[in-house]
Amino acid sequence: MLINREQQRVIDEVEQNILLLASAGTGKTNTLAYRVAHLIEGGYAKAENILCMTFTNKAANEMKGRIQSLVGSPAKAVEVSTFHSFCFFILQQEGKRNETLYTDVTIFDEEDCKELSEPYRPGKLREMSFANVISMVKEYRSKVDSTYLPEFYGTIATRYGGNDKAYADSLYAASELTTPRGLKRFLELDTTYNIYDDPAINLGIDLIGKMFEINMQTRESAMNIARNERLLNAAVRRMYSSRNFYPDANSTMRLSFGTVCGYTPFDGAEYDYYTTTKGILEKVKTHAGDVDFEVQPELLSLFSNRDFGRYAGEKGEMNVCFISNNDITGGNSGSAMFNARGELLGLAFDGNWEAMSSDILYEPKMQRCIGVDVRYILFMIEKYGKAGDLIRELKIVSGK
Repeated sequence: MLINREQQRVIDEVEQNILLLASAGTGKTNTLAYRVAHLIEGGYAKAENILCMTFTNKAANEMKGRIQSLVGSPAKAVEVSTFHSFCFFILQQEGKRNETLYTDVTIFDEEDCKELSEPYRPGKLREMSFANVISMVKEYRSKVDSTYLPEFYGTIATRYGGNDKAYADSLYAASELTTPRGLKRFLELDTTYNIYDDPAINLGIDLIGKMFEINMQTRESAMNIARNERLLNAAVRRMYSSRNFYPDANSTMRLSFGTVCGYTPFDGAEYDYYTTTKGILEKVKTHAGDVDFEVQPELLSLFSNRDFGRYAGEKGEMNVCFISNNDITGGNSGSAMFNARGELLGLAFDGNWEAMSSDILYEPKMQRCIGVDVRYILFMIEKYGKAGDLIRELKIVSGK
């Protein structure tokens, strides 16, 4: 790479702080990588004493790669991280030293932000039926004190005479948020179009404002509870220091063991350890017309035709789920379940009804972890998803 005069000044400066301002694509990353290499090779700083922070993982990985291409193995000791992950690391480390420090935080990546903003995306309001809007407005009003009602409830009372349906009709009729015309005016920066005058936006702002207000009212109490829970936990551990406690396994790989088995929830009833597609078809028939039990016609056809191929069980059925006496809790969903030979059996995703109290008291005779059978996963990938190329990339072991 050719280095110009200004970039070389940045690379060579080792005594003073540098503020480097440049537009995208002008070589900032390369310049900083060369500066780090100059500091290491010139003996101005040890690699382990250099910290580089970026806003994205992509930029961090790019920076690591360029530094390594310049100085080789010493680059491994340079800390290159995003602002978020580095600050999260500091919180974790300090939390281990100080039990009263609040460390229960979550980092939102781009996908998390998209999921969080999903209810407010253009088109979402129009996808909701009038009946749902009206029922939610009525339900919330009936459950909370008037202190916690957003401002639009006052609008319903004064402008629409308390008629929730009239308010919903007006909202859908007046909002341009999801119309092609509204989108065009917004993108073209139409000076006559103020998005904050849109009734749907006003509704969203009312809801967010009230939610923030309620969160602020409970924040101090929530932080006190979290802090005191940590203090209580520390006190209990000191009081019963001779006992074995679950380790703090955050940010580590956790393993537990169990046995695939059925159970008897009450006298005269015995549940087997697996379910099949037969049960899906039975539920669809029993609950016909109930949207919670609807299954895509393509899947129903596959199940009815029994086109299970090599994924069928010994009895020719397609196994869907199985249960084991592992203890499952929040955050375990998606965890791999292996047999004694290290072969993938399925993915944990839920607990049975009797396991709802397992976070308080685990009852091995009653509580079960539910896993989706890996054969059903492969069947869905190949037969329903038509992704045979993915199947051919896998090493699939057939055995008893």
